[in-house]
Amino acid sequence: MTKEDRLARIFQALAAPTRVRIVQLTRRNPLCVNTLAARLGVTAAATSQHLRVLRDAGLLTPARRGYFIHYQVDETTLARWQELTGSLLGPQPELTGKKGEDKCQSKRCCPNPKSQDGKPQDCSPGQIGRCHGKVKKHACTGQRRR
Repeated sequence: MTKEDRLARIFQALAAPTRVRIVQLTRRNPLCVNTLAARLGVTAAATSQHLRVLRDAGLLTPARRGYFIHYQVDETTLARWQELTGSLLGPQPELTGKKGEDKCQSKRCCPNPKSQDGKPQDCSPGQIGRCHGKVKKHACTGQRRR
């Protein structure tokens, strides 16, 4: 499984607000389906479906206590998820320079790269169109086409 596949799986598991709330609740204490359902204001059946998604993703661990199964967040999995999502959502070292210092990575759009030095703000509307297609804003700088 690629890094992108793992990231997509994380975001799919957390795509529903109810599942995010389940993660918040089960980080503090292990809780059973009925308790979670009552706190979430949804049916036990709906809660079970959400728990299945989180359990299949490896985020929740079940523990039998008498007749009931209590669920709690697996902190090891959560730490791995935090590291993975941080690599996508955290600051990117190559993008932290001053505005205008970052160079356009698509050299094919610049007919005279020596004169422009590949700076995105120097691209003409024709170059932007050839490089990035029909866009209203330059994909590298976010500035409007001239």
